[in-house]
Amino acid sequence: LSLISGGFDSAVASWRMMRRGAELHYLYCNLGGVAHERMVLQVVKVLHELWGFGLRPRLHVVDFVPLVQELRAKTDRRLWQLVLKVLFYRAAAIVARKERADAVVTGEALGQVSSQTLPNLATLDRFAEMPMLRPLLGQDKNEIMAEARRIGTAPLSERVPEMCGLATDRPAVTSRVGVLAREVEKVPAELLRRLVEERRTIDVAAVRPEDLREPYLFVDVFPEDAVVIDCREPVEYRLWHVPDAINLPAGELLEGFRGLAKDRRYVLYCTFGTQTPLLAERMQQAGYEAYAFRGGLAAVRRAIGEDSALLL
Repeated sequence: LSLISGGFDSAVASWRMMRRGAELHYLYCNLGGVAHERMVLQVVKVLHELWGFGLRPRLHVVDFVPLVQELRAKTDRRLWQLVLKVLFYRAAAIVARKERADAVVTGEALGQVSSQTLPNLATLDRFAEMPMLRPLLGQDKNEIMAEARRIGTAPLSERVPEMCGLATDRPAVTSRVGVLAREVEKVPAELLRRLVEERRTIDVAAVRPEDLREPYLFVDVFPEDAVVIDCREPVEYRLWHVPDAINLPAGELLEGFRGLAKDRRYVLYCTFGTQTPLLAERMQQAGYEAYAFRGGLAAVRRAIGEDSALLL
């Protein structure tokens, strides 16, 4: 079972195990919403299509957002990355046993980030419930990226944003088993088990191009933390808009969305709901978490509790 994030490292690590004849299934611990899931699925699909002939891999997707919320609220921020890694390992062990897998594959490389120093990897191994295989352990980033270009995953991996919601100024570069264990215990084990049980499983070989578009582009509600973008012309925006929405007409957004922050979630709407799917897809392809609101302005107004008849 490969722990996959969609980035360069986990994709190359997976490919290296496939090259040695290992049959892989995948686990994605989702920290970033369905747009990020789409990017990961695209990477896994490329690995399968180019290098997995005759295999039938499954991608398991576990919603890790509730776990991260618990982690941030209850644990020592210096150990956030390590606690998260332990939760990844434990989720992987549960799924691996269900898949009858013999080991878990990760893209960890020695010293590449603070959680991957030798002392931290040694500590993390004490929490592993299955053999942990690290095909990239002695590689540097340039070597990994070059290999990603060679195997065909680099164009997709370079669009996958780094999840920095748990970044800290002074992350621990060394750790002790007892201290980390006490922090891990603050995150409810039952929550982890429940989220793993509720995971979605995707038959990668059966995924069609249209499956990579429709389910990942649209939303029917406005998430509280989303930046709402009104893609109509300014005169229409001034007449009425969703409260707190910003106005970026479709053409302007298409040309300038790369100036927007990548650590935010975006929901786009327009008059008839026909322009925003293309815009959201372009933004997702560039590594943004962006969605089109399903339907036109009438659906938008219904969603926020306003009478769509007022549009007439």
